[in-house]
Amino acid sequence: MSLEKRAEGYLLKFQSLTGLDCHFFLASSFWIAVRQFFSSLVGLVITLAFVHLGTKTLFGQYNLLLSLVALISVFSLPDFNTAVFESVSKGYDSSFKKGLKLRLFWSLLTPLAALVLGWRYLNEQPAVGQTLLVISLCLPFFYSLSIYSYLLAAKKKFKILAKFKSLNSLFNALCFVLGLLFFQSIVPTFFFYIFLSAFSDGLFCLFSLKYIDSQKNDSRLIRYGYFLNGLSFISRLAAHLDKILLSSFLGLESLAVYAAAAKITRTVKDQVLSFSMPPSVKIASFSEKRARLAIKDHFGKLVFIGLFLSLGLWLAIPWIIKLLFSQDYFLAVGYARLLSAGFIFEPVNLLFSNYLTLQKKQRLRLAASLILPLVKICFYFIFLPLWGVKGLIVSQLAEQFLLFLLAVKTVFK
Repeated sequence: MSLEKRAEGYLLKFQSLTGLDCHFFLASSFWIAVRQFFSSLVGLVITLAFVHLGTKTLFGQYNLLLSLVALISVFSLPDFNTAVFESVSKGYDSSFKKGLKLRLFWSLLTPLAALVLGWRYLNEQPAVGQTLLVISLCLPFFYSLSIYSYLLAAKKKFKILAKFKSLNSLFNALCFVLGLLFFQSIVPTFFFYIFLSAFSDGLFCLFSLKYIDSQKNDSRLIRYGYFLNGLSFISRLAAHLDKILLSSFLGLESLAVYAAAAKITRTVKDQVLSFSMPPSVKIASFSEKRARLAIKDHFGKLVFIGLFLSLGLWLAIPWIIKLLFSQDYFLAVGYARLLSAGFIFEPVNLLFSNYLTLQKKQRLRLAASLILPLVKICFYFIFLPLWGVKGLIVSQLAEQFLLFLLAVKTVFK
């Protein structure tokens, strides 16, 4: 028996034991792994560039700007990406162009938001305020053109998507490293990052148009897209408010240490998120009952993966911090270890969140996207004055645990 046939036999046995569609998962996951490798490499290069070429203050400015730019994105209706992904997955390819036009239209509000925030930060954080003013005109294209990745994912073009995203990541790394080497200032460095990202996304977006096969119209796209964006405002605010509050209460250097810890856990979360893409494509094509049963069948495996990730990260964090950061960041070890506890719930929460969105479970989505983030925001204002950075992390863990309980209640009802 040839090696190929033996491998096929083992794969079929593993598929029968686990119930996973191994052929689909492995074929998709290979290119996702390639994409994630470059993304993680770029994140590492950018982090090392700020640590060794810049200062803690500069790293804090960078992370504050990322949060502010993400917050401004609510005006561009970013959750139309999800609506387009779900629609194209069901064969409504024309939803891509409709979603792109809507995102471009609403993104015209983002320069105004950037100008308002830039003016507000000019006195408190001059470099941050100046950067927001400089990048304002690029933001509509930076926000809207990235929608192409959701078209490619829905069409299961993971190989093409991996190549595009890898090139984009390399551009970003080059931009930050050269910016820090030549300017030692966040203003030109961040501008080149926004500009080059928008330019490359525009090229990739044009190329992706050839994968549109069907002109079927999804009558629910616009209504559902607006619904998702209405829900996401509070959750997006909660997702980025931690860094904004931290910079205001404890300063940019404290933000830099917290961001270093969050960067490690975020890199692992992005890996888990990328590998949730193939199952999400499957779930999008399932009926509601079948999708819920699929999560139920694999619930134990997902919890086990979460426990494994949490323990492995907890053990590895001191070595990672020592390898990547200077002694100025030693407090990040404790913060990152505390954040790693959330990975116990992460695989279940990611797949459950995709289930709520793609199956249009609007009442449950309301609880997950509105009520739980509001609870987290309330916790921020209670625990940040009491415990500082650890208070922010405890607030995040509380939200993750509550979402996990909602998933258990829904799946096993």
